[in-house]
Amino acid sequence: MKWVARFLLTSILSLGIAALLSALPRLDRSDQLKKSDMSAFGHTKWTYLGAQNLVDQLAGLKLETEIGRVDWSHDVLSIDLKSRRIGTDSSFVYRDLYEIIRLALVNTTNVKQVRVRVFEAELPDARGQLLLALDARRNEVGAGPLPDSHATFQSLVRYLESHFRITYTQKWNEKTAPSY
Repeated sequence: MKWVARFLLTSILSLGIAALLSALPRLDRSDQLKKSDMSAFGHTKWTYLGAQNLVDQLAGLKLETEIGRVDWSHDVLSIDLKSRRIGTDSSFVYRDLYEIIRLALVNTTNVKQVRVRVFEAELPDARGQLLLALDARRNEVGAGPLPDSHATFQSLVRYLESHFRITYTQKWNEKTAPSY
């Protein structure tokens, strides 16, 4: 009779362990959802930038400039942009800068600083000459509402220049100056 009790106790313990082990993947998945990471085809809002989703996030941006290089180091995101069509109409550069800042500093929780450099690349593989550099930090975003991506060119430029550090090179000034 002792062997029946042992058999039942062992069976119950085995079923309990099996049930706990089958619940582990669900616990792991709920932990990942707390970070709000998502795959390339998900619909959840991004709130955490990591090596596993950096490419997906940047690919989701509708930039008119080409991304040349990206560096993610701790809480600093550095991006090099390349453009072959810098001229008197440079509004697309400011819109791209705004979209990058909105993604990194507004839609995430762990990016503290964004550095963007814009190069003029005459050839697709060339790095080209530096045109401008932007340094943006989370504490500089401001408490008020951000302009939306469809805001006027002047309001985007005003917002970017008043909240962040933008350094223009002589080459940028030459390229974007209106010709009379």
